[in-house]
Amino acid sequence: MKLQDAYGAYKNYKVPSLSKIRDTASEHSKTSLVIIILLFLLLLLALQYIPHYQVAQFNITNQKDMADAENSYRATLAQIFGGIAIAIGLYYTWRRISISEKELKATQKNLAITQKNLRVAQEGQITERFTRAVDQLGNPAMEIRLGGIYALERIANESEKDYWPIMEILTAYVRKNSSIDAIENKNVTLLAIDIQANESKQKEVPETKKIALDIQAVLTVLGRRKNTFYDGESNSLNLSHSRLQAADLEKANFEGADLEGANLEGANLVMTHLEEANLRNAHLEEADFFETHLQQANLGGAYLEKTYITNSYLVEASLMGAHLEDADFRWTHLEGADLVGAYLKRANLEGSHLEGSHLIEANLTEANLKGAYLGKVEFEEVEPYVISSKEDDGIRLIAAGKKTDYEDFFEIELKGANLASANLASANLTRADLSEANLPRADLSEANLNEAKLESTNFKGAKNLTVDQLSKVKTLYNTKLDPEIEAELRAKGFGYLLDDKPDDKP
Repeated sequence: MKLQDAYGAYKNYKVPSLSKIRDTASEHSKTSLVIIILLFLLLLLALQYIPHYQVAQFNITNQKDMADAENSYRATLAQIFGGIAIAIGLYYTWRRISISEKELKATQKNLAITQKNLRVAQEGQITERFTRAVDQLGNPAMEIRLGGIYALERIANESEKDYWPIMEILTAYVRKNSSIDAIENKNVTLLAIDIQANESKQKEVPETKKIALDIQAVLTVLGRRKNTFYDGESNSLNLSHSRLQAADLEKANFEGADLEGANLEGANLVMTHLEEANLRNAHLEEADFFETHLQQANLGGAYLEKTYITNSYLVEASLMGAHLEDADFRWTHLEGADLVGAYLKRANLEGSHLEGSHLIEANLTEANLKGAYLGKVEFEEVEPYVISSKEDDGIRLIAAGKKTDYEDFFEIELKGANLASANLASANLTRADLSEANLPRADLSEANLNEAKLESTNFKGAKNLTVDQLSKVKTLYNTKLDPEIEAELRAKGFGYLLDDKPDDKP
């Protein structure tokens, strides 16, 4: 046989696997048992007689030496047989491992295919559910539309890929079906009876508008979505120019939402998160803002007349030109807020924090600023001073500093502000800039005016203003005072405050 033919025969020869041997032995159990017994007997005979014949050729006469030699040969032979058995065992172990690896790779491949097929099936199922839910939004039956809204919420929670498209669909649904531009004001005719004239009259009154059930459902879903602005969402919810009157948004999260020009009159915004939200020119009349989070929100030009906004957080919020007449801002945080040109006539700012806020040309006629923090803050104890807002997941720090007596944190700018008839009793106006401000009929009882700038300020007709208060100000240059107050100031040696032009240094 040629060498090439022998090599080919070797390659084609396959050693049977253990499983194949086991299966063959099971099929021929009796024959296999006989073969095993014969192999065992042959092994015993080999161990008994082969060492004897090997030692016999040396002609050893001493029986002990002969027995020792035979035992030595027998041990060597047993080691050889054991080594052969181990080699066979190692070979079959290697075969078994190789087969197991192949089976494992095949299993992993099948599993990957199965998982891929499962994902495809799931995506297909989600796509089908998505399409069906969107179709439900256009159904004329309210209950079917509600089912579609909640079906979309469930898909958004399950599928990250479909999350933001669903948010856009839901916000678009609100803008389309509850748009301010699309819904015209309607009047309803009521029958009124004039008892004195003993005749009936028809009277038209504006129709009270409330959002539909499906719009409220969408707002509820949006308010409890799993992601939030800057926390899983790179874009903001767009609900601009939507009619959301009397909507219930309590504890909802609309952080960063675009609500420009939206109508939220009478809405429940208790503990709602509206940080950095765009509420420019929005209608928020008579809305309930108790403990609402509006830090850095844009409320420029917004309408908040008669709004209940106590204990809320508007730190660094923009309220430029906002309509805040008769609004209730008691104990609200407005640190650093932009209130330039804001309309605060008859607004209640009792106990509110206005440190660092900008009130240039703001209209504060008849506003109540009793106990408001407008300049320096006076503390009795030395400990950390913290302004914070309560969050569901902890405390959000707004400002911090060292608490000492008359520690300077903020200064208020009220230059040109209209404070006619404002209640400034006990207000802290330390270092406040009230230059060119208008304060006729304002109540300044026990107000702190230390180091306040009062250049060209109008105090004519101000109530409870004392010489002691004015003697502590920084300047009264060109200030308008009642004649008796001015005369008393000069008589007590404080005329220089009225006559000396202040320098430009702070």
